[in-house]
Amino acid sequence: MSPKLQGIVPALWLLGVLSPLWCPPVLCDCKFPPTIAHGHHRDVTRSIFSTKEYAYECDEGYTLVGESRISCSSSVWSALAPECKAVCPKPEIENGKPSVDKDQYAESENVTVECNSGYDVVGSQSITCSEDRTWYPEVPKCEWVFPEGCEQVLAGRKLMQCLPNPEDVKMALEVYKLSLEIERLEKTLCLKPEVPNGKLSVEKDQYVNPETVTIQCDPGYRMVGSASISCSENKSWSPDVPKCERDLLHPSPEEEKRKHKKKRLVQSPDSYFMDNTGKTAQAIRGMHIPKAIKYLKDVTLQKLCAIVIIVVELVDVPRSNSGAGHRNESQESSFELESFVDEGIQDLTWNLDL
Repeated sequence: MSPKLQGIVPALWLLGVLSPLWCPPVLCDCKFPPTIAHGHHRDVTRSIFSTKEYAYECDEGYTLVGESRISCSSSVWSALAPECKAVCPKPEIENGKPSVDKDQYAESENVTVECNSGYDVVGSQSITCSEDRTWYPEVPKCEWVFPEGCEQVLAGRKLMQCLPNPEDVKMALEVYKLSLEIERLEKTLCLKPEVPNGKLSVEKDQYVNPETVTIQCDPGYRMVGSASISCSENKSWSPDVPKCERDLLHPSPEEEKRKHKKKRLVQSPDSYFMDNTGKTAQAIRGMHIPKAIKYLKDVTLQKLCAIVIIVVELVDVPRSNSGAGHRNESQESSFELESFVDEGIQDLTWNLDL
């Protein structure tokens, strides 16, 4: 035997003797721990002389069903490997509730839906938490069942018989009294009168007998009929609702402005005359043009920074020394300018009376 083998053999013998002491077959003959879907395990053994122990954990969205830890003893695992099952949220059921009320439900767990008194299940009453963390079939609804004749509730009758929870006697009686009042009012309600080009003294959608309303026509319109009407017991207005017709003899201020828009003189202290030479002179009362400006072609009104500017353009006019009626160049003259303004118009031609 070579010297090298002579050194290895005692070491192997020693390892064979000590191995049973470190991990006796009774403790170490279990196979690897089983794997689980949607989860994992980790070794939590305290030391080499302790029993092999593993802890299981689930992925997010899944819950552990079974023992979270297993250990090897006498060649057998202390328990079956746990399962990681999907988690479904609590089903939201308006006017109802699940048979087992909790925040989360595990995969394959069944729930029965129970509706409140006066409501029936619309859909499957039994639902199951599926592997994809949803309820199958879909969560049902709880809808109120109308007893026969309860369509009259809309008209304010039979409320006490048709309440979803008639055990509340006090509330039922109060609602019943209210229904009688509603029924009484329904018989005497008048709809809002429609009056084009007019307005009501009291604006609302409905009026109660014997409420009275006064009607006023808009400016420029005249009343045809009675200005005061009352809500009668037969749900109609008495006398008939009047009309507001156009008053041609008394037009509104707006119509008056449109009709006489050229009758207002502009005599603003902030008005100036400007000729094409750049000379300016402040306007005088009566809108007279300074005598230095003799011949005018066009005069335009413009608004600039709240100052009214009148732009005057000079033109060449042939002079004639003969004939009557012609002005002498040396003759002093003043030309009166009639100025009219149409509201909203910022550019217009002025009329010049030569």
